[in-house]
Amino acid sequence: LCFLVFCFDYFRLWSEHLRPCVKMAYRGRVPLVLLACGSFNPITNQHMRLFELARDHMHQTGHYEVIGGIVSPVSDKYGKKGLASATHRVAMAHLALRTSDWIRADSWESEQPQWITTVTTLRGVFTRPRISILSVDKKKKQTASKSWSVIDLQVQHYNRLLNWHQSKVSLNDVSKVKKHNNKFPTVVLLQHNSIPCSYLKQETGLKNKKRKCDESKLHSHSKKSQVDTPELKLLCGADFLETFKIPHLWREDHLEEIVSKFGLVCVSRGERDSGRFIHESDTLTRYKNNIFLVREWIQNEISSTEIRRAIRRGQSVKYLLPDSVIEYIKEHNLYTLENEQKYADPAAS
Repeated sequence: LCFLVFCFDYFRLWSEHLRPCVKMAYRGRVPLVLLACGSFNPITNQHMRLFELARDHMHQTGHYEVIGGIVSPVSDKYGKKGLASATHRVAMAHLALRTSDWIRADSWESEQPQWITTVTTLRGVFTRPRISILSVDKKKKQTASKSWSVIDLQVQHYNRLLNWHQSKVSLNDVSKVKKHNNKFPTVVLLQHNSIPCSYLKQETGLKNKKRKCDESKLHSHSKKSQVDTPELKLLCGADFLETFKIPHLWREDHLEEIVSKFGLVCVSRGERDSGRFIHESDTLTRYKNNIFLVREWIQNEISSTEIRRAIRRGQSVKYLLPDSVIEYIKEHNLYTLENEQKYADPAAS
């Protein structure tokens, strides 16, 4: 009976969430994840609009299939004047992205004890070991992630999914377990380059009593599928691109790693000429084939700074922010004059 329940849960996971990911392999496109770093103070409709524009553009190249988007708010140690706490900014991002089926917020960067560079965040998102736990609520027929969302499953385990589909890899790589105080069946998938079983147990407290992880198989299967690893590119606006030419703001080796190893998807609005910024930089010109310029033809200059000013003055910001974010701001009394003064001195917060 337990085996039948496991098969049913796995089939549902496969049919509802993972099969579309595998279909991409037959289109011959490169799976791509877009990462946006920033304050998100607060996250606005324009931030989410950038993801949609970038996805459309990358699909139109005929080379990429965007399988996920990640919003990564900066740490409190960034020290920007008026920066709301990371807890609030991440919470608002989660609320705003509830309406998206492919973009999710990641709190890793915001939880760092010190401010970290953009290239460090890119490395961390792409390589850090982590475990995805997907819970399935049979009654509501919904899924809820205990750590990362289905997007993480797609990104971190894309190679394994192709192996399961094409080579019929043994289900030793999948453990059906139950977490303490969790009434729903849970499926835990290991990262494609293998997470040791000891790490799995240490981080989650989960154990699989019926089957033991065969780490040698995990390594052997991962070697077969490296070519299918998704690419990660930094999503930014033209104003971000302009900062590359500010003296001493960027380390040259960091800039080169970003554009050579990862790549940029830059969305420009208004009169900004992103092509000129690339032309004026030797490094950007050298890797211009890994920089994708997207034009936003609909003029929509939503500024987080102006939104905070409007809130402080008691003015409406409806239709500029998701309603859920507006309610959160009101509930927690964010961006009021009192709070602006509180966060005016970053050293005091």
